[in-house]
Amino acid sequence: MASSPEHDDVPEAVREVDRPVVSGRIEEFIAALAMAGICVISFGNVVVRYVTNASFAATEELSIFLLVVMTMVGASLAFIRGGHIRITAIVDRLPRRPRMGLIMVTHLLTMIMFALVAWYGWLLTLDEMEYGETSPALGYPSWIYTIWLPLVSIAIILRVIGRAHREWRAFRTHETAVDIATGDDVLPGDAADLTGPKRGTSL
Repeated sequence: MASSPEHDDVPEAVREVDRPVVSGRIEEFIAALAMAGICVISFGNVVVRYVTNASFAATEELSIFLLVVMTMVGASLAFIRGGHIRITAIVDRLPRRPRMGLIMVTHLLTMIMFALVAWYGWLLTLDEMEYGETSPALGYPSWIYTIWLPLVSIAIILRVIGRAHREWRAFRTHETAVDIATGDDVLPGDAADLTGPKRGTSL
């Protein structure tokens, strides 16, 4: 497939930032399965309620679980693509090196936060295993729901490490892109929207 004109002038170092070693299709697949499960459960409840004037109330437990998984996996995918919302009004005014330093600090704080989520999520899972807690609606062991919290948190940490490494490697090549609208240089770390029509001339 030929590349579009919008991508042709974007520096390779910038494009490499969004190319992880392990494809993001893993997260896409899990999120799609979770979404499909929610749709099937919701549609089944609508049909049953329409036909019998009742519903499978217990399935709300599964829907909530799938929604949490989909949200966490979606967060992991957003880290791959640099898609999380950031307030950069001050950061964008800094010189190139301090700006990249703050980007790395942001990644570090993100990893610390999800490390805490993974640790306490794991402790919660162990407690539920030890005491044999079950879910209130379906009576399933509660740990089969909570174990996903540390697992996906670890996956997110690995994605953040991967993106930080790619951003730093791109930064060390001294390649930037220029926002035609403002004339400002754009670092690989904050270049998630470089494919827009106003982006793309290289230095």
